[in-house]
Amino acid sequence: MNQDNVIYFNNCKGRDHVANYGPGAFFDLDDVGRQSKQALDLPVGQECVVASYGADGRIIFDWYTLDRETKLQDKRGNMCRVFFGKLLSTEALTKSKAIRSKRYSAFFSVSGHFKRHSVVHGDVKALDRPRDKGKKATFCAEEVDPSGGPFVEGATRRITVNAYERNAAARDSCIQQQGTACCICGFDFGKVYGPEARGYIHVHHVKPLAEIKSTYEINPKTDLRPVCPNCHSVLHLGGVQRSVEDVKAMLSSVRKVKKSE
Repeated sequence: MNQDNVIYFNNCKGRDHVANYGPGAFFDLDDVGRQSKQALDLPVGQECVVASYGADGRIIFDWYTLDRETKLQDKRGNMCRVFFGKLLSTEALTKSKAIRSKRYSAFFSVSGHFKRHSVVHGDVKALDRPRDKGKKATFCAEEVDPSGGPFVEGATRRITVNAYERNAAARDSCIQQQGTACCICGFDFGKVYGPEARGYIHVHHVKPLAEIKSTYEINPKTDLRPVCPNCHSVLHLGGVQRSVEDVKAMLSSVRKVKKSE
């Protein structure tokens, strides 16, 4: 297997792999028949691109780096080979632009139709993938910055006020372990806004970095929580540091009142 080349996956049936198999899942293949012999023995770190139709008719190309392949049961009760990895970048193109694109032309037949094969052979190099130039995630006071760095957080740097360094690797690990749905209200950007918003979520520090005032080694499982921007704002509303349980209780109380009305 040449790891320099990208593996093409065609999600022509529009399956929601995260909903079916959990956070990080990006494609599946049958464990029997023709698909059982496709995309075998992919190395960890292999770049893959998954093509699927977006809600607006454009074609969404999600680029992943492979973490692992696991056999799991799908919703039909069939065993599947499921691919898990980290989302690298996303590109949305009209069909006409995608057909003319060097990156994605392999997904289409000579007549201009989407191929029906689950694994499509192409020769695009990993270095040719889109890099989301200039695109930065939005985050609030205690959001984890996706810009990169070691798993040590909390060191201060002087701007006009003290801003506490946050770590992209810790953020990714939190999302891999806990998913991209808000742990308080359950809101999921991908389910509400479609493929382009899939995977977006804030990551909240259980203990505010400003209270630590030093570097420390973060545990993404115990120290971080995925939360939507609304719940994240309430966690810090009015300068008060509320716990996840506090905000859950607030939300539950309001829902009970609404039910009784």
